[in-house]
Amino acid sequence: LGSALGLNVTGLAMEDPVVPPAQPPEYTSPEARAEVLEQTWAEQTLANDTQQLEQYEEVAYDVPHTLKISIEPEDVKEMQVINPALSVYVATEEGKMVSALGDDSDPWMCTASVLSGPGGDVVGILTVPFEKGVATFTDLHIDAAGSDYVLQFEISYPT
Repeated sequence: LGSALGLNVTGLAMEDPVVPPAQPPEYTSPEARAEVLEQTWAEQTLANDTQQLEQYEEVAYDVPHTLKISIEPEDVKEMQVINPALSVYVATEEGKMVSALGDDSDPWMCTASVLSGPGGDVVGILTVPFEKGVATFTDLHIDAAGSDYVLQFEISYPT
């Protein structure tokens, strides 16, 4: 063997051949191979649903009724950011603050506008999300000097 391959053979080892695979089983239908359970799928689903209903806890949600301002501006100057920032919250009919308005991925939104005044407009970031029940307007200013401005706040999302 060594002279045929042009090699110097110094040793030779032999191993048993690989065992051929076993014959596959004869074909059987899925029904014949199926495992027979004590309950049908529908019965299992009903049992799971019943179990979940038994674990059900009733949750009472506060019903939003009105928007209230929590921090009012004191000395607002033309084209200066209103400081302290205006904060608005939603209250129930009893006056309790509603802290759950949407969720982090889809919060309720509040929009500010001028309801009345000597002709100026509110500018800056006019729509902000409610966070833990409070909408805080950190970048609002009035673009014209004057007194007796009335700002309006409304829930703009969801509509």
